[in-house]
Amino acid sequence: MRLETLRRLHAPEDPNGPPLMLVIAGTEATDERDGDVYTGTAQIGTHGPYAIRDGVLDLIGSHEFAVSPAQRSNFFWPTSSFYEQVWRTRSLSLLAGEAFSVERELVLLNRWVRPERGGLYIDIGTSHGLYARDLAHEFHRHGTTGTVLAIDIAPAMLRRAGELIAQKGYTTIDRARARAQALPIANGDAAGVVNGGTFNEMGAQADALHETRRVLAPDGVAFTMSLTAARTRIGTAVQSALQGGLGIIFPTITDTNALYDAAGLTITDQEQHGIVLLTRAVPREPGK
Repeated sequence: MRLETLRRLHAPEDPNGPPLMLVIAGTEATDERDGDVYTGTAQIGTHGPYAIRDGVLDLIGSHEFAVSPAQRSNFFWPTSSFYEQVWRTRSLSLLAGEAFSVERELVLLNRWVRPERGGLYIDIGTSHGLYARDLAHEFHRHGTTGTVLAIDIAPAMLRRAGELIAQKGYTTIDRARARAQALPIANGDAAGVVNGGTFNEMGAQADALHETRRVLAPDGVAFTMSLTAARTRIGTAVQSALQGGLGIIFPTITDTNALYDAAGLTITDQEQHGIVLLTRAVPREPGK
C-alpha cells in the first residue's frame, strides 16, 4: 500500500470524512520501503485501526457480514491459487457459446473505460487482479498518471493478485480488503469502477451499484462483466442449482438494467454474448 494512495482513502464508515493516516500504536513496528507500507496500521479518529499486512490494507477486519458459499470458496485453495489460469481465461468462451478470449474482453474494457485518461480506478472483486493489471499496463503504455485500487474480500485472492502484480513489476496498483457495498472512496473521486465477474456472487448488488454511482466522477465510467439468466431448460436448471447451492444469482438483462437505473447509472453501451453481459454505464445527472 503506497502512502500516497493511503492518504486518498477513507474509513468505509465515513467515506467523505478525513483521509486515513498511518499510525504507530505502542511498540508496533511499521515497515515502509520506498513509499510503500508493507506492515502497519491506518486509522482516522474513532475509525479503525485497520491493519496493513503484506502491503494489503484490511478495511474489513473481524467485522462479520453475510458470505455466500461461492464467495467463501475464494478464501481457500484451490480457487485462490488457480482461479485465473484454470477458469477465468476460459470461462467467457464457454459461457458465451463462441470464441471470446480474455484479450477480446480487455480490448472492450479499455475502449469503454479509457484508462489513458488517468486518475483513480477501483477494481471490485479483483480476484487475481486481471483488470487491475490491464489498467496498470494501459497507464504505462500511454505514459499516464493513474492508480488502481484492487479490492476483494478474500485475503487469499489478494495475496495471489499481489504475486502476479509483482511478476509484472506494476507499481500503480494498491490492494485493499474491502466490500463493494462500502467503498473507502470519497464522493466523485473515481475515474472508473470495474467489476470483472463478481457481480453475480457478491450479494447486495443494488447497494454495490449505488456505491459505484457515489464514487464516480461526473465523467467517470463503470464497466461490468456479469452473467444473465439462461434461456434454455438445461441452462436454467444448472443456474437454479448454482443459486441454491452456492448463492450465485442470475438476473435477467431487464432486471440487471433496472438495478443500474435505480442506482442513478445510465447504460451507454452493452453487449450480450450467450449469458455473458458486458455493460458500460455513466453517472446520471441529478434530477434526470
